[in-house]
Amino acid sequence: MTLDNAGRSVRLLLVRHGPTGWNLEGRYTSTTDVRLHASARAALAPTARLIERSEIGRVLTSPMKRAVETAEILRDLGAIDVAHEVDADLRELDFGRFEGRSRGEMRAGALADAYEDWMRVREGFAAAPGGEDLSSASGRATRVLEKVRAGEADTLVVSHGYLLRILVVTAVPRLPVSAIRSMPLANGSVTELSFGRGGEWSLLSHNQLGAPVEEAISPSDRG
Repeated sequence: MTLDNAGRSVRLLLVRHGPTGWNLEGRYTSTTDVRLHASARAALAPTARLIERSEIGRVLTSPMKRAVETAEILRDLGAIDVAHEVDADLRELDFGRFEGRSRGEMRAGALADAYEDWMRVREGFAAAPGGEDLSSASGRATRVLEKVRAGEADTLVVSHGYLLRILVVTAVPRLPVSAIRSMPLANGSVTELSFGRGGEWSLLSHNQLGAPVEEAISPSDRG
């Protein structure tokens, strides 16, 4: 169990980055370093109002511009008052040859069989062609959780849709692997975890300000 000097549990707030042009077009986005859409600042204003009530002592972001810019906007809006730290473990699950393509494009093209196989939920799922498998991304998520537990401050993490869902499922083993596919996590949404006296992570809230459950597999939920 890791507690701060005041003896309270460590809180972890997870924020999915603001919307990008590729999000709005429904394109899978991982290694491509797209920037936020012009609408992102306005879209993140409710996120800022929600987290400004939290006592955030540390901010970790993915190295991708869309995550770093999100952290910078949240700071500009007064939600946080500490500089962000870039953590390469927070980069998105690598989508390989699916990168930049929409679901419709893949189902109608040469990657149709590979895509349908990738979308099948098992105990885990295979890597996309040329991409990253679940065990690799889970290992990165585990390192992030260990870093947060080792610290003494409540932490805000800004990252990506798949990686954040993998992080939640890694932290809370009772959640099924299928939640990585089905769990809604909209751009700018906030999810809260806590590591407390029981020596386990708890999921306190999920997808605050995000899309409703029926939109869990909408095109905007990628990358």
